[in-house]
Amino acid sequence: MIRVKRLLALNRLTGIETRASILPFDKGFVTLSTPPSILEIDKVFRKAGVDLTVQACKKALKEWGGSYDDITHTIAVTWTNGDNPGYDLLVDQKLGLRDDVDRMLFQGVGCAGGLAMLRAAAPVANGASLL
Repeated sequence: MIRVKRLLALNRLTGIETRASILPFDKGFVTLSTPPSILEIDKVFRKAGVDLTVQACKKALKEWGGSYDDITHTIAVTWTNGDNPGYDLLVDQKLGLRDDVDRMLFQGVGCAGGLAMLRAAAPVANGASLL
């Protein structure tokens, strides 16, 4: 009980009032009395996770202002899904990227995957800048 009180106190100190989610908090997985199966999670992720990623990519690509045809590599990370094909292929297809775009996926690696992705992207970006 003391640990729970400490955790709740720590949560209050962060100032975080809500958590973002691709799913509503009043229905779906969070309202179940038992955890969902891996297949159920995968089904939701392949729809909602891919759609959210495509939306973010479109926004970033619009800010970039370049042509989708100039994209040579995509690097993606997820902690949720561990199925094949990876969600990076689904995202690239929904974006309409060429089939020869080199894809790299850090799959199921948790929060540390973000840093790994940046480390992997640096040499790719450096190499592209030499062209």
